[in-house]
Amino acid sequence: METSIHADAILDLGEKGCGQLVMEVMLAMRNLAEGQTLLITAYDLAANEDLAAWCRMTGNTLVKILPDPAGKQFLLRKGRLMNNFGINLTHSTDDPDRATVAMTIANASVASGKNTMVFLSSEGVRLAIKGVADSIHEEGLQPMADLVKNYVAAGGAIWVCSPCFKKRGYSEGDLIEGAILVGGAKLVEFMTNDASGVSY
Repeated sequence: METSIHADAILDLGEKGCGQLVMEVMLAMRNLAEGQTLLITAYDLAANEDLAAWCRMTGNTLVKILPDPAGKQFLLRKGRLMNNFGINLTHSTDDPDRATVAMTIANASVASGKNTMVFLSSEGVRLAIKGVADSIHEEGLQPMADLVKNYVAAGGAIWVCSPCFKKRGYSEGDLIEGAILVGGAKLVEFMTNDASGVSY
């Protein structure tokens, strides 16, 4: 779309919203240097609030919002900020809805520039097993396989509770790419280093 506003890059998000919206923005921002700008077109009704919140969390700046015939345009300037955000996930195939919401939040976190870690414990460890994510797809939500793939590709960490993993009879060869086995000390170290988090 033509515009008189100067931008170093342009991104059309269409109807994408929630975690998917900020993930696309994060990926686009990766290619920009600090101080450069990104012009976004977005039609999602929550784009105003989501992009403003994303900018506050990531140290980027929402320079201005412009009306557009079909939606709105947003001009963002790249800044810098990062801190730790942990998600404790205790469910997988036993509660697909909760597990999917957790991974949606994880995607939003890593897309917001947070050093993000998902800690899989109890039944959650099954999500780190090859093929399990492919079987989870809650109606109205992104497929779990896509959420996990996008999360890992964006630099998100997947830590698996070692005792929970062993209890269920798995071996390291069963793990998906990007997942590692950890103990309690590793989790405590992460969460006591300028971290916040949620549990599902």
